[in-house]
Amino acid sequence: MMDVTVRSKNLTTCDLSPERLERLHLINDLHDQGLNSREIADHLNDLGIRSPRGGTYSSKLVWVTLNKFKKRQERVKDTTYTVDKIYPARRERIFPDMNQEKP
Repeated sequence: MMDVTVRSKNLTTCDLSPERLERLHLINDLHDQGLNSREIADHLNDLGIRSPRGGTYSSKLVWVTLNKFKKRQERVKDTTYTVDKIYPARRERIFPDMNQEKP
């Protein structure tokens, strides 16, 4: 058995626009500063920042957005998979250096 570490940013569901990413990071930063969902929603609405659908932010929308963003960040992190067996044809493509003889 062998452990294989896979690093990929392709584990996300879709690409987000820079504006949306900026808004998500703002919500996350405000949460990290200790603000609760209601306070974050009030702050975003006071700044005139609209929700993705063009409405105002509610505490529930902030809470859902924050949870989805944190789950997305977890998916992008390194993931370790355990592989029982690597078949020879695949081994050559995955680990090309293993097939070279050592001097």
